[in-house]
Amino acid sequence: MKKNAFLLLLTLLFSIISRAQTVDEVIENYLKAIGGKEKLLSLKTLRTTGFLKMQGMEIPYIQQQKAPNLQRSVALFQEKSIYQNCFDGTTGWHTNPKTLQLEKLSTEESEALKAEIQMLDPFVNYTKRGYSVTLEGKMLVEGKDCYRVRLLKKPPPMTNATVAELSSFYFFDTKTYLPVLVRNAIKKGTGKGGYMDTYLSKFQTVNDMVFPFEITQKINGKTTLSISVTQVETNLDLADQEFAFPG
Repeated sequence: MKKNAFLLLLTLLFSIISRAQTVDEVIENYLKAIGGKEKLLSLKTLRTTGFLKMQGMEIPYIQQQKAPNLQRSVALFQEKSIYQNCFDGTTGWHTNPKTLQLEKLSTEESEALKAEIQMLDPFVNYTKRGYSVTLEGKMLVEGKDCYRVRLLKKPPPMTNATVAELSSFYFFDTKTYLPVLVRNAIKKGTGKGGYMDTYLSKFQTVNDMVFPFEITQKINGKTTLSISVTQVETNLDLADQEFAFPG
């Protein structure tokens, strides 16, 4: 009798293990949920239009991206264009928040920005890109059961980034496989050493790809920025010159 009970227990345990998701299965289902690997690889340019919501204000903004890593983000505040996290393929540039003047980033800052703004989803061909992933169980996020996946990127050249700073945590809904939360280490400023949580919601399909139209950033549970997307455009004809430093 005891032997039969033990065999039954082993059978149940192996059955549970066999049904458990692997990290590759979670990633595969996630990529399918947002349009599929081939569709994502075909995405060459992206323009996102919307509003930044902060401190009771709504600020119009436009972000343009071009593969592999060109980016220009501009917000219109008090009739002045404020540029942030712009990259021309070699050098980063932005509007200095103190002087409100355009300036180029240092070589080290540019390399760090380049590593952050890769247009291709980080989970597409992640092994070939030198990234590693780990499935770290499940967590309840925003009332949803989520798979917690850790993504570890390569350190950018000329930086001394730690493992914690190179790690991002993605929380995928176990039912839809869409991301609910992305958690990143804060690498500089007064919040360095803590984490920024980015919540994604109100997903919509655009040209057979799925994008979040509501994005909320929180630090220590406090909302610092919300983004309401009004339009997403894909594969527009964007010249490299549009991403160049205006000076």
